Amino acid sequence: MHTFIPILTSYPPTEVVQLQQLAITTFIESYAEKSDANDMEKYMKKAFSISTLRQELANPYSLFYGIYVAEKVVAYMKINLHTQPPQLAGKSCIEVQRIYVLKAFQGHQFGAMLMQKAEEIARAHHREYIWLVVWDQNEAAVTFYRKKGFEMDGTVPFLFGNTLEEDCCMVKKMGDFTQISAD
Repeated sequence: MHTFIPILTSYPPTEVVQLQQLAITTFIESYAEKSDANDMEKYMKKAFSISTLRQELANPYSLFYGIYVAEKVVAYMKINLHTQPPQLAGKSCIEVQRIYVLKAFQGHQFGAMLMQKAEEIARAHHREYIWLVVWDQNEAAVTFYRKKGFEMDGTVPFLFGNTLEEDCCMVKKMGDFTQISAD
């Protein structure tokens, strides 16, 4: 059995190629078995291009975090600070747009560490909700999010390659930060 000393840190923009490799690998590991290969290729070509990832890393309203083991990034998360689904219109929230762990490192609580970081960010930014989109056929992800306190809250459109899907929106209430006292 290996002893892991995971290090959770903000993802450095200088490592965009490493992020691209991780994003593509984890996406394939998560969706290849149940997805159309053409849709996957088209989606990944756009979503994980170097130029797209550079723009996302440079966006001050998007935060990336990685988990490193022995100087190798094995998991990552992308948070958007100013997005909301129609279900949460007018509410203060953050979106966990991506949270992925390499298959070889699943089962070591790295996803839980990333989700804990998302909750810390939501509290630090006084957000009432965390929301995310998940494919209903990704049963492991749905189960993970439910264990973390997320509930289904309708669907949102998601363009996956050439296919427009209605994916599940999951929401977790963090608290009411609308009446924060000065005390």
